[in-house]
Amino acid sequence: MVLSPFIENAFLSRSLAQYSPLVQAINQYKLDLGEYPVGISDLVPKYVVSVPDPDDALGYDLLTYEPSVTASKEVSIIGSSPAFALSFFKSFGAIGGEKMILYCPQIFSCLYEVNFPMTVRGKVVLERRELAPERIDDEWVYIKIY
Repeated sequence: MVLSPFIENAFLSRSLAQYSPLVQAINQYKLDLGEYPVGISDLVPKYVVSVPDPDDALGYDLLTYEPSVTASKEVSIIGSSPAFALSFFKSFGAIGGEKMILYCPQIFSCLYEVNFPMTVRGKVVLERRELAPERIDDEWVYIKIY
């Protein structure tokens, strides 16, 4: 199913509104206790009432939080980035693959590397490519996963 950009933007806006309060809660936790929470559940109930569930009906799933920005086999943040990673994934099928939505205030570059599939002599190989994220707003960016 291919969704119109209008519908996709409505879904994105709703998700950003749902997850942005977590950023404020994470930063307040750090101010109060001097370190980032180990897990997002550490924010409940003092900083947030509950952790929002990813809304699968809207095409978003897999909310992730790491108290430090770490590399995964799919994506490595190599540019300047916030001290913690809060992200969620979206997939709208034929719209263009999966995208990770990452908290990345405008003061950071959040350059990233991703495994890019290529065909070499009839075999699919993964080439590591450095890319710049697509800015959504002052605090969030898209990272395309191939």
